[in-house]
Amino acid sequence: MNSCFTSAGKLRTKICAYFKNLKKASPEINDTSTKTNASVKADSPATISGLMLHLGFNSRKEYDEYEKNGEFRDILKRARLRIEAEYEKKLHYQSSTGAIFALKNLGWNDREENESFNGAVTLSIEIVNSPHNPASAENEVAL
Repeated sequence: MNSCFTSAGKLRTKICAYFKNLKKASPEINDTSTKTNASVKADSPATISGLMLHLGFNSRKEYDEYEKNGEFRDILKRARLRIEAEYEKKLHYQSSTGAIFALKNLGWNDREENESFNGAVTLSIEIVNSPHNPASAENEVAL
């Protein structure tokens, strides 16, 4: 496993460096919304794969295993959550298809699921203090 994780502080520092480097490595884009055509720096997007590579992991499986069982799993979970938050912000943009795709791959779902509902429903009806006896068959009912 990754030997550079000798302390929680060193891992946090390395994760913070990843996010800071994204701002430094940002490409410049021409802003066509103004008449000046000024260049604007756009932050490079944070990605799970980019974080994994920066931290020295060799595979996604290795990262997932360390995040699940490693000594500093809570720190890695928080780093992943920070990236998820960035994708979630992109849902408010006009074209959010990529963010939706990324969030679904991170376990998000776009519909509410009720795990306790299995399709079978039991309905019990009790008639209390009725002056009429209920019909025992459909043909006894007159409309």
